[in-house]
Amino acid sequence: MSQRIRVIIADDHPVILFGAAQALLRFPEIEVVGQARQSTELIPLLQKTPCDVLVSDLAMPGGQFGDGMPLLGYIGRQFSNVRIVVLTMLENPALVKRLREVGVNAVISKADDLSHIGLAVVQVMRGKEYIGPSVQKALVAWA
Repeated sequence: MSQRIRVIIADDHPVILFGAAQALLRFPEIEVVGQARQSTELIPLLQKTPCDVLVSDLAMPGGQFGDGMPLLGYIGRQFSNVRIVVLTMLENPALVKRLREVGVNAVISKADDLSHIGLAVVQVMRGKEYIGPSVQKALVAWA
């Protein structure tokens, strides 16, 4: 892969933004090109900043674009070339199913090691789905 993977991170908690950005620094093939704390910042950022992957919280202040499923669905429709990695504290199997339906490519629990953020970004750029270990355990327990 000759060109770096351009990533935007969105979360309403500054410590999560910082931690995710720091975790991605460990992957030389990844470049963080922007950060947003709510959807009213995120959508304009996606419009003006070339990006390959969005790493986003599921629940954050929404403004006119909302949050959660409505926001992710909107992003999937308007920015269909952007792959989506959801970073969430929810590990609900029904939620994972719904996230897949709106076009999310990866789901990682905030309880997982930070390295999984970069691993997910790399995998989705290869056209693969990525489910973090905590979410995988929840899926197995539910089955």
